[in-house]
Amino acid sequence: MEKKSVIARLNKVSSPDGDYLVIYRANGNFRAFNYLMEVLHIFDRQDLFHLYDFMREQYSEVTLDGFALILWGDLKIMMESLTEGNEQSDFWSGQQDWKIVTWRLYESCGVCILEFEDGIVIHMLVERRYPLSKDLLQRMLDLGLEVERESSVALDLIRFIKQQIDEE
Repeated sequence: MEKKSVIARLNKVSSPDGDYLVIYRANGNFRAFNYLMEVLHIFDRQDLFHLYDFMREQYSEVTLDGFALILWGDLKIMMESLTEGNEQSDFWSGQQDWKIVTWRLYESCGVCILEFEDGIVIHMLVERRYPLSKDLLQRMLDLGLEVERESSVALDLIRFIKQQIDEE
């Protein structure tokens, strides 16, 4: 089996349609995108973790703006521990007001997405426990998980959510 080519660099490209980030792989292939959700269709878990590591290493000392800042924020919320006192813990407040529009699973990379009425999108790893309220978890189950096809990952995620509700 051929080993997949890793991410070699990221570039910001501005166009009349807006800003894009271009992911260049070591083998010369590249892909432009302007939302994390766009790459979830083509990324697997290895790609996702590599993108996070790459951005953390390359951009930790750089002031980001535009889409790069949004991407970095999405990746940090998804990947980093959200413990008390963490600057991101405020992000999770106000869940009682969050109005979920969709709850979707991208199985290839193990990410589920919550989209809200106000346009906010949260990307979450399926196996990670996030500080979601029991009420929000129940609203997720009531809405239903959107999947491309029924799978053990989707069923395990639903069981995991039910277990979290029962534990509270």
